[in-house]
Amino acid sequence: MTKPKTMLAAVYERYGPPEVLTLKTVSIPEYDDDEVLIRVHFSTVNRTDCGFLRAEPFVIRFVAGLTKPKNQIPGSEFSGEVIAIGSAVTDYQPGDRVFGFKDDDYGFGGLAQYTRMPVNGLMAKIPEHLSYAEAAPGLEGSHYALSGIRAADMHNQQHALVNGATGSIGSAALQILRSMDISVTAVCATPYTNKIAALGANHVIDYLKEDFTQLDEQFDVVFDSVGKSSFGHCKRILSPNGIYQSTELAHSVRIRFWHC
Repeated sequence: MTKPKTMLAAVYERYGPPEVLTLKTVSIPEYDDDEVLIRVHFSTVNRTDCGFLRAEPFVIRFVAGLTKPKNQIPGSEFSGEVIAIGSAVTDYQPGDRVFGFKDDDYGFGGLAQYTRMPVNGLMAKIPEHLSYAEAAPGLEGSHYALSGIRAADMHNQQHALVNGATGSIGSAALQILRSMDISVTAVCATPYTNKIAALGANHVIDYLKEDFTQLDEQFDVVFDSVGKSSFGHCKRILSPNGIYQSTELAHSVRIRFWHC
C-alpha cells in the first residue's frame, strides 16, 4: 500500500480567533531517524492551543513567532497509530497505539491527519484498557501539573492546597499528589465537591461558601491551577518555607513559584 503524500490539517497563518483557522491540504511531515510518523485518531482543543492561536498574552509571541505563528498547525494533545518509524527507532513499531503531548518545541501539529514525534519526546504506548478517545484528553493538564509538582520538589507527608481542582491541571495535580502520599485540600465549586472527594482529596473547600485564603491552617504548597489568586492573598496560609505556584502567566506555558 502506497503511503499518501498529503493530508488535511487545520492551519492558521495569523493570530486571532478560531475563524483564522482553515482546513487545508498540506504535505505529510517528514520524519527523522529517531522519530515516528503517526496517523492521528484524536486530538483536542485546550488552553495551550487557544493561547497560541490568539498569541495571548503577548509574551507567547516571543516563542511562537513575533508577527505570525512559526508552527502553523495547532494541536498539542494527540492519540494515534504509528505507521512508520525512523531507522534508529527500536522502541516502537508500525501498528503501535500511542498518545502524547506536543508543545512549541515539537512544533505542535496534532490537529492534522498525520504528525511526527521524536521517540524521546512526551509520548508513550496507550494502555490496553484505554481507547484512542480516552487517551488523548488527559495529557496537557497532567503535563503542567507534574511540571509544577517537580518544580516544588514535593515529597510525602507534606500538605498541599490545589485551587481549581476540577480543571485539567488541578484534577491531575490532585491525583498525582495523592499518589505521592501528600495530603491535599482541594478547592472547587458546590456541584463538584463529591467528584473531587472521589478523586482522593483529603479535604474539600467549596469556594462559593468559604474563602480558602482565610483558612487557619498552613500549607507547604499552594497550587493555583486556574490563576485566580495571588501570592499576596495566599501568603498567610503558607508555611514558613512554603511555595506558591500559579498557572496564570502565559496561560500555563510556564508555571511560576515563590518561596516565602
